[in-house]
Amino acid sequence: MLYISKATVNPKPSLIIAQIVATTEDGLIGVGDQLPWPRVKEDMRFFKAKTQKHIVIMGYNTILSLPNKFHDRFVVGVSRKTIDLNNEEHLKFNYRCDNIISHVGQYGSFRYIKDLIGDKEYGEEYIYTLDPNIVYVAGGGMLYASSLLETDVVFRNVIKCPLLELEGEKVYYPLERLKQHFILIASEEVEIENGTMTKEIWVKPR
Repeated sequence: MLYISKATVNPKPSLIIAQIVATTEDGLIGVGDQLPWPRVKEDMRFFKAKTQKHIVIMGYNTILSLPNKFHDRFVVGVSRKTIDLNNEEHLKFNYRCDNIISHVGQYGSFRYIKDLIGDKEYGEEYIYTLDPNIVYVAGGGMLYASSLLETDVVFRNVIKCPLLELEGEKVYYPLERLKQHFILIASEEVEIENGTMTKEIWVKPR
């Protein structure tokens, strides 16, 4: 159980909303509930380093596709479903979330940490101090698309390697909207097994 001191949380709508995503060059982020490429440890290390001790917002299917619950981040699950704890899948989703929001309108409330944390009582003892300056949106495709215009910065890792042969619906990141509304300010290519990964940072002009 994660405990957060409410005194460490800034309720003002001044934080940064960031999307963090890995895609192919054409924006593919998943096939069914699986990543389209073999395990890329460099991307996984990057994701962990960025999101530790932060709020991480993810959609229903993305959370269910995770191998385990995150124990060092405050996970907010977004779902249109009414969560029924007698349903095994819903129970799994609930267990992996620290808070659940069923509808966020235009996602403006992502800027209010206290709304994301909710009204739970976490006690006076806490395992880590939540960083109040940035909230991460980490998928899936619908959540990326719906929250993009409310986003301030996008950390995109472009994976360039042979893809897995998978069956299922292909899910894409909204690349055209990203390029239309954001500016690429940094790009760094690193080697990965059987290919390369380009670490990009996109920001919204002010």
